[in-house]
Amino acid sequence: MKAKHFTLICIILQITLVLNNVRAQNFAPVSAVWYYTRPLYQNPNVSYTKFESLKDTLVNGLNCRKIQLYRPTNSLGNPIVERRNFIFYSENNSVYYIEGTQQYILYDFIKTQENIGLCLRIMTRYL
Repeated sequence: MKAKHFTLICIILQITLVLNNVRAQNFAPVSAVWYYTRPLYQNPNVSYTKFESLKDTLVNGLNCRKIQLYRPTNSLGNPIVERRNFIFYSENNSVYYIEGTQQYILYDFIKTQENIGLCLRIMTRYL
């Protein structure tokens, strides 16, 4: 009887751990896509930047998302194909960006507009 209870407790614990990992990484579900239009320099047309969540990955023990930036034109509107990969993870209602060995807060969903601080660092740098 004790072995049955122990097995049941182990199964419940494993399910709880799996559900916590799934819930913790609800930012950028795999295959999610975002498009941002952007004006072109001295050109009446616009272009776009596309972000796509490609896959889950593990970085330094953190469950992360690999997100790819795609840009079909440069800021002048000339055709190029630019692709860059970024690593993000979410934890405690915040989204972080990993660059090399550094981690930067990208967005904190709890903070109000008055005290956001350093948010959307990657957007201002790459869009």
